[in-house]
Amino acid sequence: MVNKAKNSFSNILKEFDPSDQVTSSVLKEILNAYPFFQTASAYYLKSLKVQRKDSFNEILPKTAILTFNRSILRKWISEKKENKINHKVQKIERYSFLDWFDVIN
Repeated sequence: MVNKAKNSFSNILKEFDPSDQVTSSVLKEILNAYPFFQTASAYYLKSLKVQRKDSFNEILPKTAILTFNRSILRKWISEKKENKINHKVQKIERYSFLDWFDVIN
């Protein structure tokens, strides 16, 4: 559906870096083509917040209107990258009882 040169939208979601200017500009192009695309709007909003752009305050109400659950949006926008890394480490270290035997062997 949405494909801009080598940066497809699925690649943006997989490798999302909110501080990347190129990703931000690609998301802006996507939003110009599809103004009611909620996911692209949320990712663009997060990149604006991390980059501390003035247009964050303009895009925030529009994205909030498009979002079904604003509390999830608020948590995700204010979430820091360190929390994701810690969550991944905790997720990797947990094993079920049967998986633990596989790890030992």
